[in-house]
Amino acid sequence: MAAEASSIDDRPAFSWPEVAAVAARFGQFELVRTLPSERDLNFLLRPSGGEPKEADYVVFKVHNPNDSMEFVRCQSLALEKAAESGANCQRLLHTVESGEGSPMADAQLFVAASDPGVK
Repeated sequence: MAAEASSIDDRPAFSWPEVAAVAARFGQFELVRTLPSERDLNFLLRPSGGEPKEADYVVFKVHNPNDSMEFVRCQSLALEKAAESGANCQRLLHTVESGEGSPMADAQLFVAASDPGVK
């Protein structure tokens, strides 16, 4: 039996300069730091200019390319429904021009979500 490919082995390997233009579709942000992740690639961002409050920070997530569009949409829908129900959870940000979260090419760059507990 052939070994299955691990999604950990296929974790995205982009740098901040490579994703900054895509992140700009969600607003004007600057990099605070890269966050650890087993399967995805996450960047902690803050709004550009001024002194943002902790609640203004966002996590920009680059999904693992092995995750199907259906999986990512389900994950996003679950977050939206939880937030609508009053749960204290991450909230999705939508692109500035479309007002909707939008998948981006093969890299599957999707949404940023607030994480006010991260410093």
